[in-house]
Amino acid sequence: MEIDVKVHFEQSGDVGRIVLDDGPLNLLGPELVADLTEAVTAAEKAVSADTPMRALLVSSIGEHFSAGADVRIFQGLSAEQAQAAILENLPVFTRLERLPVPTLAMVNGLCLAGGMELALSCDMTWASEGAQFGLIEATIGGFPFAGGAQRLAARAGVARAREAVYGGTVYPASRMYAWGVVNRVLPPEDLEGKAVRYVQRLAAGPTRALAVAKQLIGLTADSGVGTADTAMPALAGEIVASQDLQEGAASLLNHGPGHATFTGR
Repeated sequence: MEIDVKVHFEQSGDVGRIVLDDGPLNLLGPELVADLTEAVTAAEKAVSADTPMRALLVSSIGEHFSAGADVRIFQGLSAEQAQAAILENLPVFTRLERLPVPTLAMVNGLCLAGGMELALSCDMTWASEGAQFGLIEATIGGFPFAGGAQRLAARAGVARAREAVYGGTVYPASRMYAWGVVNRVLPPEDLEGKAVRYVQRLAAGPTRALAVAKQLIGLTADSGVGTADTAMPALAGEIVASQDLQEGAASLLNHGPGHATFTGR
């Protein structure tokens, strides 16, 4: 009997990819979230594999990235049942956010509610010109249950997060770009190719140093610049002594800029 897997993890060389595959809307129901959890687990394992994953692309098959949760899952839940469900589902977003490699969400079509929260769990988001974003939970009497409000505030600022969450507003990709939530907006025919090439370039970079940079940026967002400054010297020492930096410095001295290659060691 063939199993209908709604989220796939795949790896090509040092690039990993998590693909939502439950069109047309990729609604976040229990089965999709369970498959997403399995995909994130596979990505975590791939980071330390013999051929390690060094960057990750999160994308979808079909017209839309994800229109959010299947609202039927909320019907009839008690407060205790809802709390238990959130405690079970929230960690996958946090685990994706904490992967020690660069992560990019590639968004087309609708990116709403839990779908937008999934994109916000990635380091960066690229979107097609027609993509639409929104934390729309207020329109059914809720709020973002997977960390979207706080993550949007961290990227766009408190005032804009309040506007977006209170109104349940759907915004074009251009507005999210202006707010600093989306890093790049591209014609739909260019999105896939350029996003893949960008992730490949990240994977070929000094990924050990990038992991530390990601950690320090996260510390700054969570606890402020002072906390990141306190942690930085010990982390920097390891990077200065790393194979990548030592060989990169030698390459610069011997061959000039732009010739270094990196192995993530």
